[in-house]
Amino acid sequence: MAALVESYGGRRKRFNLADKRREHPNACASWTDDLDAQLLTRFEAGDTVAEIASDMGRKESAIVPRLRKHGVDI
Repeated sequence: MAALVESYGGRRKRFNLADKRREHPNACASWTDDLDAQLLTRFEAGDTVAEIASDMGRKESAIVPRLRKHGVDI
């Protein structure tokens, strides 16, 4: 897969999606209605962002904006 580009403080860094998915298996994967429901259920049950991210194979920095998208004040 071709290298993707992320922005870090004004500079760009290349990365390979396969490398990212070694640590976070669902990095850059699309969110489904079912995953959104799981996310909200877990957060409302009191699970931490770190726990949810780990179990869902995503970074914490992917979980927080998704919660905000659904109106969660975090």
